Amino acid sequence: MRAGGDDPIRATTVKSKLPASPAAKKVEEALEIPNTFRRTSNLYEVGFFSAHQQLSEALASIHGLENQAERDAVTKGVFAYLASHEPLHETLNAVRLLQSRDRSAALFSTLETITSGNEETMQRAKNYTQRFGLEAGVAMALAYDPAFQPEHADVWIAAFEEDKGIGAMKGTFAAVMVDSDPARALALGNDLKGWDREVFVRTVSGQWAQKNPGDAWDWIQKSVGKFEAGRAESIRNVLKNWAQWDIEGAGRALDQLTDPAERLAAVRALAEQKSFQRGTVEAVQWADSLPTVAEQDAAHAVIGRHSPQGIGAAITISEGYPRIGSLLPNGAAMRSGQLQEGDRIVEVDSGTGEFQNVYGERLEQTLNLIRGESGSTVRLRVVRDDGSGTFIPRIVEITREQIVLEGQTEPVP
Repeated sequence: MRAGGDDPIRATTVKSKLPASPAAKKVEEALEIPNTFRRTSNLYEVGFFSAHQQLSEALASIHGLENQAERDAVTKGVFAYLASHEPLHETLNAVRLLQSRDRSAALFSTLETITSGNEETMQRAKNYTQRFGLEAGVAMALAYDPAFQPEHADVWIAAFEEDKGIGAMKGTFAAVMVDSDPARALALGNDLKGWDREVFVRTVSGQWAQKNPGDAWDWIQKSVGKFEAGRAESIRNVLKNWAQWDIEGAGRALDQLTDPAERLAAVRALAEQKSFQRGTVEAVQWADSLPTVAEQDAAHAVIGRHSPQGIGAAITISEGYPRIGSLLPNGAAMRSGQLQEGDRIVEVDSGTGEFQNVYGERLEQTLNLIRGESGSTVRLRVVRDDGSGTFIPRIVEITREQIVLEGQTEPVP
C-alpha cells in the first residue's frame, strides 16, 4: 500500500451485486477512490444523501457490498440522515430491515446523531452492548444521556420487544424515568416474565435505590411478589444504598422482613455499612444481637471481610524501609512483645515460606504482604537500633487477627 492510504490493488468488489440505481452508481464511483480515508468518507456521504433521495435504494446499496468496512461507511451515512431528519420509529424500523452484520453501525450512528456524539455515552454503549446485547446496550446508553426523552423508551421498546436484553432495557428506562413519572416507569415491567422480569426488578431497584431508597423499598414490598426471583438481591441492594445515608432507617426496614432468605440478604447489606460507619466494635455488638444464629454468622462473615485484618501496627516508610509506628492497644503486635516503634522491616514472609525484600517498595505493597486472613501467620525480618548505632536483626512471627476499631478509622495492618 502506498503512503497516504492509497490502495490501487484492492479486493474486487462484486459490482454486479449492486442494483442499478442512482445510489448504486454513486457507491461504485466512491469505490474507485484509491485513498482509504477519502473512500470511506465518500461512502458515508453517499449513504447520507441517498437516504434523503430514496431510502429503499440506499438500503439496497448496503446489501450489495461485500467489504464490511465499506458497508459500515454507507450504513452510518444512511442512519445519520434518518436519525436527524426522520422520526425515531422510522429509523428503528429501518434498522430491522438490515442484515445482522449491519445493525451495529446503524444503531451506533443513530445514537451518535441523537446525542451529538457524546463521548461518554458512546463509550457506555460499547460497554453495555458487551453485557446486554446490541439493541439493549445502545438503548441503555441513550437512557443516561441528557438528550433522552421518555418517548425514546416507548419507540425503542416497540421496535425491539423480542430482544434478548429487553428486561435490562426496560429496567434502565424505568430507573431513569421513575422519579418524574413512577407509574409510567414501573408499568414497563408489568408484562415481563421469568428472567426478563428478574432483570427488570434488579435493575430498577438497584439504580432507584441510589437516588431514593425509601421509595424503592416501598415498591419492592408492594409490587414485587414474595416468590419472584431477584427480590432478595433487590432488597440487599436497596438497603445497602439506604444505609449509606440513613443506617437507622435501613435497620427499621430490616425489622419489617419475616422471610429468612430476605432477612439474610438485608443483614449482609447492613453489616457492610455498620463496619464502615460505626467501627468493628459496634458492628460486632449489632451482629451478636441478631435473633438467629444464621443471621449472626452472616453478619460476622461480612464484618470480618470489611474490617482490617493484620497485626495491629501502623507502618510508615523512612529512608526506603518500612518502619513500625504506633502499636494498636491490645493488638496482636503489642501482645506478642516482639515489636516496638521504630523497628525497621527488611523482609516479609506473607505465609508462602519465602521472605520478600521490601526495601524501596511502595507502602501499599508492604501492607498487602503483612495483612491477611485472621488466624494466619506472617513473619517479619526486622532490625532494631540498640541505641549504640548497632542494628540487631531478628525474625518475628505473629498471628494475624481481626483488628477491632472504635468508630470509623483508617485501617492498619
